[in-house]
Amino acid sequence: MWFKQQETLWQSSGEPIDHDAVDDLLNLCTTALGPLTKDDVHALAPERLKNSRMIDRTVEAVNRFVIGDGTENSGYVFSHPRLREYFAERLITKERAEWQERFLHYGRETLAGLEGKTLKPSLLRRCPMLKV
Repeated sequence: MWFKQQETLWQSSGEPIDHDAVDDLLNLCTTALGPLTKDDVHALAPERLKNSRMIDRTVEAVNRFVIGDGTENSGYVFSHPRLREYFAERLITKERAEWQERFLHYGRETLAGLEGKTLKPSLLRRCPMLKV
């Protein structure tokens, strides 16, 4: 019901909302196990969240649910942990698997870049789980 209220707010704002981009951002935050930078968002969903301006507009549209500014210090996350559960329950198995595969692919590309020395460890954001 509360999400329907959000959709009503979008319609009344007069601003065009790219619902597919919103879905992608919410699915990214649902699948992620931590904050996402703008670079992460773009790398994981380049089809719809293709540039910084599009990411900013989409985050603004869902600012009730997603907080952060997409930087290393304040990546995008849900404003409440229960939102992750709420949106995760609505994904069908195939969607969940597709989003998880995107994250795995992104991780494999990052690892390959580090091993092949095409990606410098200093370019990775600071993450306690990444011992680079």
